[in-house]
Amino acid sequence: MSINQNKEFKPLIVAFCCNWCSYAGADLAGTSRLQYPAEVKIIKVPCSCRVNPLFVLRAFQRGADGVIICGCHPGDCHYSTGNYYTRRRITLLYSMLDFIGIERGRTRLEWVSAAEGAKFAKTMNSFVEEVHSLGVNTRLSDFRVKDTNFGEFEKLVEEYSHELEADINTEIHETTQSGQILEKMKVRAKELMESGEVSRILGWNKGDFEENPEPAFFNTPQELDNLVYNKFCSANLSRYMIETSKWDGKTLVFLKPCDTYSYNQLVKENLINPSKSFVIGVGCEGNVAIDEMEETGLLEKCLVCTKSEHMVFDELIGEDVRPRTTTDRDKRFKGVAELENLTPEERYNFWQSELSKCIRCNACRNACPSCNCKKCVFDNNNYDTAQKANATTFEEQMFHIIRSYHVAGRCTDCGECTRVCPQDIKLHLLNRKFIKDINELYGEFQAGEDIETVGPLTRYDIENDAEPSIVHERGQKQ
Repeated sequence: MSINQNKEFKPLIVAFCCNWCSYAGADLAGTSRLQYPAEVKIIKVPCSCRVNPLFVLRAFQRGADGVIICGCHPGDCHYSTGNYYTRRRITLLYSMLDFIGIERGRTRLEWVSAAEGAKFAKTMNSFVEEVHSLGVNTRLSDFRVKDTNFGEFEKLVEEYSHELEADINTEIHETTQSGQILEKMKVRAKELMESGEVSRILGWNKGDFEENPEPAFFNTPQELDNLVYNKFCSANLSRYMIETSKWDGKTLVFLKPCDTYSYNQLVKENLINPSKSFVIGVGCEGNVAIDEMEETGLLEKCLVCTKSEHMVFDELIGEDVRPRTTTDRDKRFKGVAELENLTPEERYNFWQSELSKCIRCNACRNACPSCNCKKCVFDNNNYDTAQKANATTFEEQMFHIIRSYHVAGRCTDCGECTRVCPQDIKLHLLNRKFIKDINELYGEFQAGEDIETVGPLTRYDIENDAEPSIVHERGQKQ
């Protein structure tokens, strides 16, 4: 459909243009009297890498039918490397929008120099025409399911769940190792505390029920009588080590193999002081999922876990006894692949159904080791993001999309977000989508594997202007 065929609909386009090149290119297009639709609203930013994903999503919520980001050509950035970061970050954002079923044509990334006024006008005309053919943006204006009867959406979720679990063995591994490990943990913890080498212990305390042990600090040897370690100790304790770096003395922390990745990532981000930590790695048999106080098998994150070794430790107690197979990696990304194979409409229905269940309890954010900002954007009272309900405010509906993007490249796939969600939203699929894209586009990377490797979104390939990027698949003429 061409623009002339339907003049009633005029798509609103938001264009984020860098100050030094693309904005100057827009000026040149104007002074050269080159025409492009007046519906293109330009927002000047210092650099293309300044465009936060929240800006793109907010633009859609405020009525934009399409969003385009324009920056300097790679190698010509006024800030030397800003557009290299842009290329990697926006690639992942656009991939995520596609993953949740948003039409590909509504987003674009272009490089336009200050001398390319003609290219700027041609790009805007082309983009407006493409967005016009897609029609009015409705999917991102309000992501909630309007009807409380999910109907076909729930059926889609159920079918997906059955397919995901079809090839996974849900047997609960029963061994006596956890009991033996617990006794050794208590003995060693008391020795270290009584000798003064550590000031406190971070472990799991008896909860109200056996199936609900809680993360807890133990400040005296006597309190260690309440220390527990069993198949229900799922909580990742690394997050709680952030505060201990501010306290006097060392803190002993017990970490399962998967938890050490989160610990390393926090050390890399200078949020944990390793000199104030004493890490004891404990063997893991896999953690058990509980539904209505009934054991339902191993947690999904344990069924596909590939982290069998402790990445950091001062001492080890017990061994990881769960067998790993070469198919664990395939199982890990099975859910993402299943969704990628659906049509955009089916993906949109799936995520609309899932995310509409969110009650904004913030459990996922509070349990996530990577969600550690001192002031979360969703608690900022200067904007309309601080509501604690899934209201019509757009940020509340897209909370999980934005949150998963903010931890991209830092998420260790510990699975805490899904485990603690009272609505059983499959949040780990959003994180794994980013992990899968990063591995495929920029090489294999495991956050927290060490404390030296630079993350994929905080580095760039300056030698390779044509590095793999899905932004080239969105109708761009490079």
